[in-house]
Amino acid sequence: KKQWYQRRVAITAGIETLNKTDIRDQLWEFYDRYYSANLMTIVIVGNETLDTLQDWAEKIFTAIPNKDSQKPVFNTLPFPPNDTRYINRLVYFKPKINTNFLKIIFPVNIEGYPDMSYVTSMLGYEGDTSLYKLLSDKGLITALGTGVYISTSNFNIIALDFTLTLKGLEKDNIELIVTNMFEYIRCFDENGINEGLWQENKQIDELRFRYKEKESPADYASMISATMSYREDPRDYLDPPSRRTYDEDLEKQIMSALKPHNMNMYIGSSEFSSEKAATDYGPQLDEKEKWYQTEYTNQQIDRDLIKKWEQVGLNPALRLPDANTYIPKESEGDFDILPPGDIVEKYSIDVTPNDRKFKVWWYQDTIFNQPKVSFHCYLFPKAPSHDRDSYIKTDMLSKIYNLESSSALYPATVVGYSTNIYYSSQWVPMVYGYSKPDAVEKIIPKVVNILLKHKFDKDKAFFENTVISPIKLSYENIKNWPATTVAMVYARKLVNDWTVDDSSLANDVSRITQNDIKDFRDKLLKDVSGSCSVVGNVDKKQAQKYVKILEDAITDAGFTLSTENRLSEMYNKVRKLKQGKTLVLRRLAESPTEPNSAAIMAYQIGNSNSNGDRELKDKPMYTRKVLSSLLGLALREPCFNYLRTKKQLGYVVHCYVDEEQQISNFVVVVQGSREDAGPDVMAKEINTFITDQWNSIKENTTANIEMWNSIKVALRKTLEEKPQSLSAKNRLLVDAVFSLKQDFQIREKQITALEGLEYGDFVTFFERYLIGNTRRQCSIEVYSQKLQPIPTTVSGDEELIPMKTNVTEYRDSALKETFSETE
Repeated sequence: KKQWYQRRVAITAGIETLNKTDIRDQLWEFYDRYYSANLMTIVIVGNETLDTLQDWAEKIFTAIPNKDSQKPVFNTLPFPPNDTRYINRLVYFKPKINTNFLKIIFPVNIEGYPDMSYVTSMLGYEGDTSLYKLLSDKGLITALGTGVYISTSNFNIIALDFTLTLKGLEKDNIELIVTNMFEYIRCFDENGINEGLWQENKQIDELRFRYKEKESPADYASMISATMSYREDPRDYLDPPSRRTYDEDLEKQIMSALKPHNMNMYIGSSEFSSEKAATDYGPQLDEKEKWYQTEYTNQQIDRDLIKKWEQVGLNPALRLPDANTYIPKESEGDFDILPPGDIVEKYSIDVTPNDRKFKVWWYQDTIFNQPKVSFHCYLFPKAPSHDRDSYIKTDMLSKIYNLESSSALYPATVVGYSTNIYYSSQWVPMVYGYSKPDAVEKIIPKVVNILLKHKFDKDKAFFENTVISPIKLSYENIKNWPATTVAMVYARKLVNDWTVDDSSLANDVSRITQNDIKDFRDKLLKDVSGSCSVVGNVDKKQAQKYVKILEDAITDAGFTLSTENRLSEMYNKVRKLKQGKTLVLRRLAESPTEPNSAAIMAYQIGNSNSNGDRELKDKPMYTRKVLSSLLGLALREPCFNYLRTKKQLGYVVHCYVDEEQQISNFVVVVQGSREDAGPDVMAKEINTFITDQWNSIKENTTANIEMWNSIKVALRKTLEEKPQSLSAKNRLLVDAVFSLKQDFQIREKQITALEGLEYGDFVTFFERYLIGNTRRQCSIEVYSQKLQPIPTTVSGDEELIPMKTNVTEYRDSALKETFSETE
């Protein structure tokens, strides 16, 4: 048990762990013992030849000493079979955020890293005869996740994670959930291991491997290096899944671990407390965890329940999945790459037929040759609303969609199709996956009909448990957001009418009915225009057909299509901050346990697609956008060095250029917990940093010119970098299609703008937007409750928004001017 503690728990610690007189000696001893070449793995990924890569490795790493150090070996099982001190435990605890969940784990004491993907995928099945479907229809859960929780050389843990409703949290219903789980597991016992499903699961994994898109070289190298540290045979992590062979005895051995006498249960909820007596949800908590002071109680699972679960039979509502018809087949030509035909375009082109209402943008890929397609369609209501009620109803629609789509679309999503509907000022049905036409043609109407044909007639209690309560919890959790996130929300509220994130939203959820949501949907879709992007292994005719399928689904549901161009309604007018002043907003963190404070300093620059109406107006298009990017590159490292390394204001420090509603902003973020360096001190030091940088940058020195040339080279390389995957190419095209300018040559034009810039342009830009009377600046300061009282004084060029003033009311009364498209 001690070995297991050393292996898994020691990564968590407190100040007392480090507060030792010989801590440096201990650190050096650890380094001296384990910093040895024989315990290290190295992966180098690059475009160079293997000889060059090997030469690099030898030059860089041969100096590392080989001490023949011994790797620590942990043989103790954390959950010894039949030892009720560690197995058959039921733990109730109160997490730091508002949530309700049940985790069930099964130790699988098999050596050699067995493949358990078949068992975990069957447990996580979400189709019509699944455990998920049965429990969600009862209103007990809203999500189910399964997988290998821990995998080591001598044992593994399979876990099932249930996101519970309040109804599901009740003791009797926890018992029912576990009963249904073992009824589903009985399907394996009754029917044996289904080799057909095993082979199907392998086939899906093989497709993922075969058509995997390029990933970050750093991420790939990191993954391989970590795997090498414990897997001796490279084929285990480099070979395709086709190398796996069916082993019925192994599958039975894994399944034999999924028994009532071999599990632990962990139930987390904000309903539990050490101050509350036992309720229908659980007992009073009587212990506290050492590091985070989490309240919990640890007890043995009732033996009578174990016996009951061991004797469960089959449930007619539960069955393993049928054969999946969405899996592409090579024999049917589903992976054939279309010939380029007559049109080979670098950018999307408008191929809208004369008889169609929705705009059709099409791009046939001839670079990556992946048998995949991406379908995005933005649906624009005639009169979108952005008040609090609309915000809540939009979240409710999203929750309803997710609940309904999990089972309806599961056969497609498990194969590799990504499907969703994003809700905001516009609604975006999205499908991405294999370009098998008959599959895509079935998926598109399924995706939208979940929204279009939903009847909103669920039982009131079901609606309360699966929609209202989870959304209330999510709004209540806003007060637990990190200080930087809260500060960013305030910054956006100050200038953006569409930002309404607020924990007080939880108070408004319960009064909204299903009829209210139905009326909201019907009103928005009563008259809808659309613009669609179809990208990938798809010809023009098929792209047009996909959009027609969507149009037909909308009209079949009784809604009306429009040809109006409502693209501009995607973007809200952003309020201008006052010029020449720093607007200061100070607020207290809602959570009494939040140890951190944060300061965000934001400088408005202007429309990212415009050069403004002053000194840059005659420059090439996107010159201001380029200068904003160069500003971020120039200040990123000095910002970190000054605010974190030198001033040690916090562990989160970064500077970057942000775009919000196509308005560029330069942003400095600091988060920390020092009581002698609250947000007012952070903000003061940010101003000092900007001033010091200005005093340095305004001088035309050799060092500054070298810096200028280096950041220009860095930005040019970024702009010239070609998409490495069809997904990346698709993102660029979708961004262009659904931008106001619909400019597909934005990168090329930015390179042109970059070439014409001189250092003096950068100095002028810095002065205008960050220094002096032309800047538009705000300081958002969020204080940990331990830093009360909040300071009430500001300097002469700052304006403080009073603590009791509502941010949106201040915005509407004091910041009435908005950015135009040319500013």
